[in-house]
Amino acid sequence: MKKYLSLFFAVSVLVSSVFATVAGDRFSLKDFKKALKRDSSAANNSQLAKEVVRKGVTFEYTRKREKDLRNWGANDELIDAIYQSIVDESDEERWYRDFMKKYKSPERDTRKAAMMRGRQYLGRFEMNSRFAGNVSKIKEEIKYLECEFNPDLDC
Repeated sequence: MKKYLSLFFAVSVLVSSVFATVAGDRFSLKDFKKALKRDSSAANNSQLAKEVVRKGVTFEYTRKREKDLRNWGANDELIDAIYQSIVDESDEERWYRDFMKKYKSPERDTRKAAMMRGRQYLGRFEMNSRFAGNVSKIKEEIKYLECEFNPDLDC
């Protein structure tokens, strides 16, 4: 029994240290190197992948960086999550700027296009907490657009 408690304690310390390493806002390459060198198991890769989707990364995706990550023990699931996180970050910024530009237009048709873009934006990014600030802003602005284009709402 004592052996199992010691083993449980050792695993708990290891897991805690891995998550303490990557507990900041976004993951850096250094975070991945430390975490994967400590534990490159499929379970740890899976947990890191979930955290990457939630928090994002601080670096650009290149073949060299992918090679480094794989050498450190990253599997396909983690590599895919990193890639998707970078794509989401880039798309989110572009879609948000597009919405705001159209929203501020004096042209009615352009503002209507903003409402459609805002709905698309929410469909793709609303569930990701990294983008909560922009999601809130778009939700607020869409209310005004819906009032403008749907007189039945009695706004």
